[in-house]
Amino acid sequence: TLESMRARADAELRDYKKKIQLWRDLYSGNVKPKWKPWTDASEVYFPLIRMVADTAKARMMQTRFQQRDVATVESPMQESDFKRQTGLDLRDSLSAYARFINYMALEPTEWDFKGLMDDKFGEQTVVGTAPVRTFHDFLRYEKKKVIGEDGEVATLENHVVKDRIRGCVVPVEQCFWDTTSDEARYLRFFGYDFTVSPDELRELARDQQWDTARYEKILQSPDTTLDEPTKQQRDRAH
Repeated sequence: TLESMRARADAELRDYKKKIQLWRDLYSGNVKPKWKPWTDASEVYFPLIRMVADTAKARMMQTRFQQRDVATVESPMQESDFKRQTGLDLRDSLSAYARFINYMALEPTEWDFKGLMDDKFGEQTVVGTAPVRTFHDFLRYEKKKVIGEDGEVATLENHVVKDRIRGCVVPVEQCFWDTTSDEARYLRFFGYDFTVSPDELRELARDQQWDTARYEKILQSPDTTLDEPTKQQRDRAH
């Protein structure tokens, strides 16, 4: 059932994705002019579409981030009620929470909201839409040896290396969705193609308790076990 739904979506989205490729070519200047204003005219081609799109993107970024803060915080509670329940000052608490939200949103090592919106606006001005994936970037070692300030080696258990929420823009050409629905909220499915490494597959298998024999068979398939040139090519593309 899933394969038939995917095949139908791919067939119905084929013409749409051809238009998207044309828009990208127009933006990048890959489309050559079919006529010359005079016989010996230069063949230098400057994509006016890129100039228009980049200007629109710059204005969108300026509008969104012209103020220092990207979030404001309000409370439905009265100051007296908040004081009675928590013993804290409401204004001070709201100010502290707003500073925290804005730091998390704008800090490049946290959410990096500005970087995400730069990618999102860039995609929107070229192809009109930008699917965004949000995910939890988490890495923890069960045991990790570290060197302390005194030079002694210590073993840390359940050591968290990184733990943050991230977002990335997925090119719409890689996506497929339920074409029988007129509104996004009624979509029965929405997905996109991606690849994972053998180590990532093993981690998924362990965390989600996959059948051991089945995922080992997958890992031994030609699509997963790459020769060195193919592996280098995929790494460059990634």
